[in-house]
Amino acid sequence: MNVKARLGVAAAVFASLVIPSLAQNSIKCESGDGRRNYCGSYRPDQVRLDRQIGGSPCVQGDTWGVDGRGLWVDRGCRAYFVIRGGSGYGPGAGSGGNYPDNGQNSIKCESGDGRRNYCGSYRPDQVRLDRQISGSPCVQGDTWGVDGRGLWVDRGCRAFFVIRGGPGYGPGGGGGSYPGGGEWWHQDPGDTWPPHGNWHGGNWSSGGACFYKDTNFRGDYFCLRRGESRDALSGYGDSISSIRAFGGAVAMVYDDRNFSGARDPINGPAADLRNFRVTQKPNHTWNDRISSVRVR
Repeated sequence: MNVKARLGVAAAVFASLVIPSLAQNSIKCESGDGRRNYCGSYRPDQVRLDRQIGGSPCVQGDTWGVDGRGLWVDRGCRAYFVIRGGSGYGPGAGSGGNYPDNGQNSIKCESGDGRRNYCGSYRPDQVRLDRQISGSPCVQGDTWGVDGRGLWVDRGCRAFFVIRGGPGYGPGGGGGSYPGGGEWWHQDPGDTWPPHGNWHGGNWSSGGACFYKDTNFRGDYFCLRRGESRDALSGYGDSISSIRAFGGAVAMVYDDRNFSGARDPINGPAADLRNFRVTQKPNHTWNDRISSVRVR
């Protein structure tokens, strides 16, 4: 074989290795509340389980799969999935699959049961409403938005969203550097209590709880709405010293990740967690001890 032929074979082999990797995307899909959650309108041949990140098993056809609405997870499955997104693929059959050529992707997110639903861990600067497909309005900050858990829809909003997915972006990109994604929110003199309106994504009317780094509700903090949870606290784990619940909500705190280990409910204000004993470990307090939380 002459030199030119050998170079041609090498180029073909290189292309076969590189091109498929460029035609793939990775998204995180989570059943954080134990219910079925959809994370994009894909076809079965586009989706492959990459790695499980939760304690609940991810079993294809049982706790995750792809149906007519797209990729779903259920009963606590949390995982990263590889999405084949080359020419002729992309979210939704026949959508054209323009990722990754222009660094954008399109996903469908639906609040089919009228409740809040999360559709991927993105940053606010990644997401733009493309087109509404529901009779219920999709209004940013009211029935859709992006918070610490990612893109959400609520109260019947169903729509396609454009996701900016170029270098340095992608689902969960940035290492959780946006509010609630593993970093603390900073105190703002304009903050009012309790949270209301469109503050940090809105929809605070059903109550929630805020978790502070210092005692007496001082220092950096983050807040969760009623019904939201964190199975691990990343950058703020074991650093919570005070909690304020509001709107009748109760903060259930755990000393281990994945809602395990000792646990206690915190309702109302807890200005100094050094005064709150761990029921199952009475020699310890909850100060700087919380590793996962639910707000109910």
